[in-house]
Amino acid sequence: MARPVNANPDQTRARILAIATRRFGDEGAKASSREVAREAGVSLATVHYHFGSKQGLHDACVAAMDQAFAGLRAELATLPASGSALPELIEAAVRRCYRFALEHRAGVRLTTRAAIDSGSIDPARQAGLLIPGLSEGAELLSALTGAPLEPLRLTLRSVSYLVVRYALTDGAELALALGRETEDSSALEAAVEDHLVFVARSLIAGLGATS
Repeated sequence: MARPVNANPDQTRARILAIATRRFGDEGAKASSREVAREAGVSLATVHYHFGSKQGLHDACVAAMDQAFAGLRAELATLPASGSALPELIEAAVRRCYRFALEHRAGVRLTTRAAIDSGSIDPARQAGLLIPGLSEGAELLSALTGAPLEPLRLTLRSVSYLVVRYALTDGAELALALGRETEDSSALEAAVEDHLVFVARSLIAGLGATS
């Protein structure tokens, strides 16, 4: 397959990444670089030119998602500067995390699948994202509530698991859980978002009350 005339390399690379992220998330190791190339409208040689190999393509997808996660973490770090009370801070953080997960559903599925398939999160990703994020969040909440760090870290992890699981749940399953006949995605996701805020507030308030 010939490269399109005047093709923009950055746009081509981004298109390949987006398609590969979705396919790796859906198919895992069975995902085919050749099929990614076909769907992206480029040659397999073009995929190899940009990413070197199938493993290189997979690693680039994960790295791109980690960059997005880092941006979210930086965004969340600015919330305390708003001067809002704790319940409002929790609400803002949870809503932003859930919407982020919905916006990046393919990437969230990819990184979640990688962790499940291997049995754990890659140590480098733990050190670069998971541990610093948990530490920063727990320390902030401890300062605001007086609750001990360890249960706060577990609480934050529990909430993050819920956010991810709900973000990856399709409309039919959400409708079933809510007891609704409609599968209107916006209405279902709004109900889940409100529930996640309630759960996070309740868990953190409970820790503060027992500290």
